[in-house]
Amino acid sequence: MLSIIATLCRWLDHPEQRRLRREFALWVQRVLLRRKPFAERSILQGEEIQDLEEVQQMLAERMNEWEKEWEQRGLKKGRQEGRQEGRLEGEAHMLARMLERRFGPLNDQQLERIRSADEQTLWAWSDRVFHADSIDEVLDSQS
Repeated sequence: MLSIIATLCRWLDHPEQRRLRREFALWVQRVLLRRKPFAERSILQGEEIQDLEEVQQMLAERMNEWEKEWEQRGLKKGRQEGRQEGRLEGEAHMLARMLERRFGPLNDQQLERIRSADEQTLWAWSDRVFHADSIDEVLDSQS
């Protein structure tokens, strides 16, 4: 958007095009900047934009703030996903340990099924460990 506005500023650089520059600025303010994500970030703060150069300057100032905000959101999301993934790995490891203690060593296919299972499946299998007579009975999807 910044490059488009910069191009418009260059194209409409002549004094006789001042009114057209203002109309473009108002259009950007009333149409584009009222949409997400701009509207959510109160870019206008109650101001009325008078010229395209104001739009360009305002957007340029806000871009760095938005970039930092998006980076923080990404880091937060990454930490949440990492915790979820770590918890799932821990649950899979615990189930494998319980199965080995009860029934003996697991084969590669059984270990892979456990590692690739979702949380709900791991919980269901964990519940079966105490009542099943074999590893296959625990990992049976029909039970």
